[in-house]
Amino acid sequence: MNKTVKPKNDQTERLQPKTIADEPQRPSENPPDAPSTSALLEAMGYDPIHPDILAQQTNTAAADVYAQLLEYELDGIVAALPGGRYQRVKA
Repeated sequence: MNKTVKPKNDQTERLQPKTIADEPQRPSENPPDAPSTSALLEAMGYDPIHPDILAQQTNTAAADVYAQLLEYELDGIVAALPGGRYQRVKA
């Protein structure tokens, strides 16, 4: 009778890497201190504008404005221009 005994630290029992499904889901809403979509786009208008000016106009932290503008850029709502300015390209 050959009986195979598995050691407790068998390499096949290692933890599997996390997948995207294992990660907690973030809410789709803006963080509480981020500017609302309409307020930021309304302040932006359709002319080129620097994010720091938008932050002053909306009384929002510049980091939050930059983050929201990046999301808008990825969604095709705004375009990044030379000089660090952004312009709204879609309603």
